Amino acid sequence: MSQISLLLSIYHGSESGNITLHEPINRELGPTEVAMKISHSCICFTNIHNCCRGEGGLGHEGVGIVTDVGITTKNLKVGDRTCGYCHQCMHQYRDKARNFAFSELDRGTFGHLTIRDEAEEYKITDSIEFKYAGPLMCAGPAVYQALLNANLEPDATAGIVGIGGLGHLAVQLAKAMGYTVVVYSQIESKRKDAFKIGADEVYITKGVEKPVMPGLAEGKREGVNALIFTTNEVPDLNQYLTALAKQARIITLTVQLKDIVVPRVVLLFHLSELP
Repeated sequence: MSQISLLLSIYHGSESGNITLHEPINRELGPTEVAMKISHSCICFTNIHNCCRGEGGLGHEGVGIVTDVGITTKNLKVGDRTCGYCHQCMHQYRDKARNFAFSELDRGTFGHLTIRDEAEEYKITDSIEFKYAGPLMCAGPAVYQALLNANLEPDATAGIVGIGGLGHLAVQLAKAMGYTVVVYSQIESKRKDAFKIGADEVYITKGVEKPVMPGLAEGKREGVNALIFTTNEVPDLNQYLTALAKQARIITLTVQLKDIVVPRVVLLFHLSELP
């Protein structure tokens, strides 16, 4: 089999904030790589962060069909429906992870075609439409890994702050794992949605100093064993102190440059752990 050369059209950000089309890139397909024709590409907030940088191809939640394969690929073939996962999400930001966001124009999925190593591709069952598959390979691994890291007991309570792209999957996964799921949101209109996807309790935090969980103050129940922040804004931990169980774990998936302030009482009295 001769080596395959492909022409990639990649979209990237700019200092003005506009999305622009990069000059086509001629890219040879590596021995273990596959080329995927993009059907759908979801928008991750990471793309918003990097839109003004202009340093890398936008998009990393692409799904589509394999059009070409390298000479030593073993698990994928032309015509397979695949989804490329975000390497940082799956491998906890390891130093050797290829970074789509900063310099690798061939990694973006906002174009018509992308190239990845076959080890970074998963086959998609025919029962899942492409438009639903994309988020499962970015937001999905991020919140799933957070729940695993929480190391919760089977009867534990998981608190999910925010019910957006990450949060709505965190709720469903936590429920599927058998936990009691408590959702915190600033938006009243999301209460119904939260219950619909598996929340056991929902608390609206906008304008509320500290949401009160019924029965907690009376000692009739334990608080939240793991609190996972999925919001875009830096959380105010003071707002959730009364909801934490002893030795609770706080996991923040928020991507912001601002510092997160940890109240001393969290460490002294709640003995919480922040990974």
